[in-house]
Amino acid sequence: VTESIAPDAGTDGSLSLCSSAAPAALFTSLGGAQAGGSWTAPGGAAFSGTYDPAADAPGTYTYTVNGTATCVNDQATVVVTVTASPNAGTDAALTLCNNAAPVDLFTLLVSAQSGGNWTAPGGAAFGGVYDPATDAPGVYTYLVPAVAPCASDQATVTVTEVIAANAGADAAVTICDQGAPVNLFALLLVAQAGGAWTGPGGSAFNGTFDPAIHGSGTFTYTVTGTAPCANDQATVTVTETGSPNAGVDALLTLCSTGVPTDLFGSLVGAQPGGTWTGPGGAFSGTYDPTTDVAGVYTYLLSAAAPCVSDQATVTVTEVVGPNAGTSASVSVCDPGAQLSLFTQLNGASPGGTWSAPGGGAFAGIYDPVVNAPGIFTYTVNGTAPCPNAQ
Repeated sequence: VTESIAPDAGTDGSLSLCSSAAPAALFTSLGGAQAGGSWTAPGGAAFSGTYDPAADAPGTYTYTVNGTATCVNDQATVVVTVTASPNAGTDAALTLCNNAAPVDLFTLLVSAQSGGNWTAPGGAAFGGVYDPATDAPGVYTYLVPAVAPCASDQATVTVTEVIAANAGADAAVTICDQGAPVNLFALLLVAQAGGAWTGPGGSAFNGTFDPAIHGSGTFTYTVTGTAPCANDQATVTVTETGSPNAGVDALLTLCSTGVPTDLFGSLVGAQPGGTWTGPGGAFSGTYDPTTDVAGVYTYLLSAAAPCVSDQATVTVTEVVGPNAGTSASVSVCDPGAQLSLFTQLNGASPGGTWSAPGGGAFAGIYDPVVNAPGIFTYTVNGTAPCPNAQ
């Protein structure tokens, strides 16, 4: 009796692999199998015996050991199960401006599966949408849990924030045309330094508004942003107001017997619309020597802020006018006594000169024997600006 050793393909086995696992030899899943057999894949196709999840299909793989002489072949199977590996996508980086809109970080992970969980730097739970207004830059992790035998997969998004350009808040200012230069930067709330100014129409501007040079308009301050941040701009709207001009102080000498005089005409370059005050308070602006007193009269022009009011003065001096008295008429008898005509002039000031009818010199004493009747004129010379009185 001759015995042949029966072939032994081992006991059936099973193998559970992750779809991302390395190739595995199915022979090790067979209990006690003889080496030297051959493998067939599901459907009967020849198989190498090494299962690659990336290339081979799951199913039942058969191992056959051929028998010798009277011994029949022996077979055993390995049932391969493949579990899909989770995919959290590829790591990514995000640089954004600190005033940018919120960003869904999931959209940055190429080929990532949904359903995973996010954690923020430090491990705290994170919703997945990064908001520069509330979140801090750093490494954000996306984890997709796995079913055994697969391991979980994770990917990261490294977030970097760039400080946005800040030109400050728009402003408006009213400046007097007689005012000092104004640094417009100081009017822009919390603006960054280092920006550039342009004037109305884009003209060059150094940032300091000088009323003596510049006019009303909108001045623009631009701070250049660092990518990906955009440039930022703010404007200062300047309104220039006119400063009042009360004219130049003046001196005015008037005759005490003169006519009323408008003092405004004495103020060179003065603008109308002001108010007058005199030594006694409110004043109409017209000086009447018969009722007003000499002194300092002030003309005031009120200003709209920020300009200040302006005033000028007219100092009035009165010169006493000459007084030749009031004209009179007198009748004398041709053989009468001499008569001083001065005594006939009511209120006349002494020191004047007389002229006879026709303009000849006259001593002022009328002698009926010598002088002819007629109109005799008494003249008192005036001191400028007063005219002579007769």
